[in-house]
Amino acid sequence: MALNVPGYTLLRKANGVLKHIRNERRGLILTPSRRIARVAPPGERIVAMTFDDGPTKMPPSRGTIPDNGRVWTPAPTPEDAASPVGGGVHTAPPSPYTSSPPSPYTSSPPSPDSSGGAGLTEHLLSVLKEFGARGTFDVVGSTAENYPDAAGEPGGQYVFGKKYDHYAAFGLDDMAGAEACPDLIRRIAREGHELTNHTFRHIIYGKSRAMYSSRVTMSGLAEAVADLKRLHTLIYELTKIEMRFTRPPHYVDKMPDGHTSFDACEEMDYHYLSASFDGGGYLPSAASYTETVEAMVRPMREALEADPSCLAGQIIFQKDGYNMSKHTPIADALKLHLELLEKYGYRVITVSELVARSPFEDVRPAHDCFEAVRELDKAGFITGFRNNRFYPERAMTRGELNTVIATPVFNLTGDARPGNAGATGGSGSVKRHRAIKIDKKDQASVRQISARASEVFDRIEGQPASNKRGDVAVWLHKLAVLNGIC
Repeated sequence: MALNVPGYTLLRKANGVLKHIRNERRGLILTPSRRIARVAPPGERIVAMTFDDGPTKMPPSRGTIPDNGRVWTPAPTPEDAASPVGGGVHTAPPSPYTSSPPSPYTSSPPSPDSSGGAGLTEHLLSVLKEFGARGTFDVVGSTAENYPDAAGEPGGQYVFGKKYDHYAAFGLDDMAGAEACPDLIRRIAREGHELTNHTFRHIIYGKSRAMYSSRVTMSGLAEAVADLKRLHTLIYELTKIEMRFTRPPHYVDKMPDGHTSFDACEEMDYHYLSASFDGGGYLPSAASYTETVEAMVRPMREALEADPSCLAGQIIFQKDGYNMSKHTPIADALKLHLELLEKYGYRVITVSELVARSPFEDVRPAHDCFEAVRELDKAGFITGFRNNRFYPERAMTRGELNTVIATPVFNLTGDARPGNAGATGGSGSVKRHRAIKIDKKDQASVRQISARASEVFDRIEGQPASNKRGDVAVWLHKLAVLNGIC
């Protein structure tokens, strides 16, 4: 069944209202893992751009990917390999290269911008290089284990699988993902782009009845963390890079065992990668390819015409793969997006670079505490809330005081990231801070803040100007500098 685009749009708007309510609730949870969709404009026109579900060796295409000779028919044979995954036995499809089928690309002309038969990810990398832009590639490991399964109809949300997702497409799992495309992963890293963890198998964390009711889900936190670590380890082995962000598949957060994606983020020492501007390259195609590309470009053009600075500090969502109609409008829309951004004086940088310049949504360079807040965040102080806000005018509570003040001691114990020896999940010996829910009424006094800090810092001078979080941050930064932590 094809996706009802107007209905889907209405559903997204309703979900946006629920997200706003949930985001306000997250403002009471102090945490080492924040949901980052955007940051406060850092005084310059910079933006980040993420590319999901790749990398892929498949070519850009204006037409539907033909099924001849490539797509696996779900009729397992005794010779098929079986692998235990997620508590059951899933039969993997045979490689499409075991025979010599006719070329599947003859009726799918690539975009004219992809020269020399380059794959989509290669093409995107070339376009980014042309504009001096650095992207953030939110990659998967492999979906080849996600069988038995059946494909849905083009134009619908199940086009790449009814029970699981399959990238690059159903039956073409060996053409996408870090496991199948190690050279692309290395090139992404080598050219200065960022790699983030979109899970190894791209299985949703829990039920999504509105959109993906037939999908198999993770069993709970243990399986989700194991899947994240599997990809984290692979990327580290290929690039020696430790990933810092993860985006849950389809933004589904709640797990069957009661845990959430935020718990997985804390286990992995990740931030939750979200986005604030939708590039739209995953939606079903319009009547023509040209209209489909224009539908991706128009929202950005209109937004920048209305307010040239509106995208500063935002994260733009893009697709490194086929849309629901098996087209790749991103292959042509990306260049048009980058031309617009260049016209209005923007630079495209990685998410990590964006957060390093301005870590929170609500602290701008004009704030007196901006520099202090930014440096404390870089040093590993847990000062932000789950909704990626800092709340500089809010009074500090005693609960968050104990977490924030103790952070330097925690950092000096030699905590390691998940890919390193001795990190949580290895020996399990490293104690980690967890998110805490605060009570805004339980406010700490300046005297309590000073007394608690004196227990932690060897050198201490003065006291905060007030118990407001912004004033406390300025004072804490001064103490951190005195003690060699910042």
